[in-house]
Amino acid sequence: MQWTANWIKPKDKMGDVVPVFCKAFTLEQTVQKAELFVTALGVYEAELNGKRVGEFILAPGWTVYRKRLQYQCYDVTELLQAENALKITVGKGWYR
Repeated sequence: MQWTANWIKPKDKMGDVVPVFCKAFTLEQTVQKAELFVTALGVYEAELNGKRVGEFILAPGWTVYRKRLQYQCYDVTELLQAENALKITVGKGWYR
């Protein structure tokens, strides 16, 4: 699968501080199925409405970052509510 997107990153350099990216969103109607696709240059942990998404530890895992980047797809349908909060914590991992 080929992806085209812009990277989400902190506004300023953070040194050794771990960035946390948050997004709140509201559902206007019932969702039949929802999938969250995530990757990072480094490692990440994702939470939706305070519950951990997936079972990976130190996802996405090691890869040759200049050639390919692994991503994970999570079914988050059961975690959704009317008001939602997605939080992704990103660490340096093997990338840096």
